[in-house]
Amino acid sequence: MRTSPSDERVLSAFAAVLAWFHKRADAAHSEPAPAPPVEPAPPASATGLVEPAGSARQPCGVALLFRCMPMLQIDPDELARDDPLLFRELQGLCSLCACKAACTDDLVRKFDEASLGRWRDYCPNAATLTMLGALQNCAVAAQHMKKLQTTGVL
Repeated sequence: MRTSPSDERVLSAFAAVLAWFHKRADAAHSEPAPAPPVEPAPPASATGLVEPAGSARQPCGVALLFRCMPMLQIDPDELARDDPLLFRELQGLCSLCACKAACTDDLVRKFDEASLGRWRDYCPNAATLTMLGALQNCAVAAQHMKKLQTTGVL
């Protein structure tokens, strides 16, 4: 089978890209990775929940998410392990949310009846987090039921 000049150009372009990729991959494996810069620990006010009076900073959405998850009985480590893409998507939506002040207020109230209803109206992650809490707790409840059935003791 003969190749036409246009086929040879395509193959040579592909070969050039492939050679470039191999060169970059070899260089990446031979050079040690630079050490990440060491950053000092953030002060307590940087957690996103406690802001100094008159501060113009918004609370950090990711910190609010991590405070919200245990209140909804969601294990963040389990979620990060089982569905890392969803975990990052939740973080991204919280970071972009314009209702951080309302979320902070509701978290301070520990999602009482009224604040939980408001939170469901404004939070872009409310439906997903509610579903995740139910799913994770169904698995926990199923384990307890299985233990009760096999041992007779909860």
